[in-house]
Amino acid sequence: MIMKSVIVFVFVLNSLFSFAQVAAKKDSTVTGPEGISVSPSSLKLSIPPGKSETKNIRISNSTSKSFKFKVSFTDFMMDKNGKPIEEKGVKNKYCLSKWIVVSPSFFELSAGESKEISVRIDVPLNDSSAHAAWTILMLDQVAERQPAPENPNGTSIAMGLVPSFAFGVYIYQNPPNVITNKSEISKFVKIKGDSSEAFDVQVKNTGDGIGFCKLHIEVTSLTDGKEYKLPLKKFTILPGAIRTFDCPLPKGLVKGKYSAVAVLDYGSKEVIEGAEIEFSIE
Repeated sequence: MIMKSVIVFVFVLNSLFSFAQVAAKKDSTVTGPEGISVSPSSLKLSIPPGKSETKNIRISNSTSKSFKFKVSFTDFMMDKNGKPIEEKGVKNKYCLSKWIVVSPSFFELSAGESKEISVRIDVPLNDSSAHAAWTILMLDQVAERQPAPENPNGTSIAMGLVPSFAFGVYIYQNPPNVITNKSEISKFVKIKGDSSEAFDVQVKNTGDGIGFCKLHIEVTSLTDGKEYKLPLKKFTILPGAIRTFDCPLPKGLVKGKYSAVAVLDYGSKEVIEGAEIEFSIE
């Protein structure tokens, strides 16, 4: 199995969770001669209730500086666009962080050094744990606050900022008993915007597991049979959640009648979800 790395070196000045929305995205990479890399970028688990599993996350420092990090967790829900929404102070049944122990939780990474973080997940043996759960493991740089600049005239307020960066690793848990193959296309229409036309697609997860989906859309001319394929969309959808997509029509469509087919692959070996519409270009 090949694990994909995420290489990011970004400075933030305020909300670390805002950064997590960028740093924790799967398959995102910023290349450069040196930086900090974290691998893998996400963990997908299927641990039965009453069982435990340990995974390792590797962080490497290819810079000439030393950095300190602390490990924490951010529990979240997801909006219709797939953006994580932090749930501060909330510990609902979907919060995976309550079952996780990490070691070390604080460490220093010297120049040229790599370390592995042990992530142990202990799923309790009871009915209340037989469901999907998720969290973001955060690796936050610990930076010492710099002295505030001197203000000799006393006419303004000087603030000392602490530039820092962070990484996020999504962790998803789908126990074997959950039903993940229950996502459906609940809306598929053509809409006209101010300057372009697009398909408005809505997908709903009606199961009790986390769905890892692929959405295909293909347009066919009913005049000459010419086919147009839109870029494949890969996305995650949480139980009970709705995701919406604005998919621009293919370029080069001439006047005439067309058929559009949307196919949703949600991981089932037996069934795929589909929807079809007909439309005209005037």
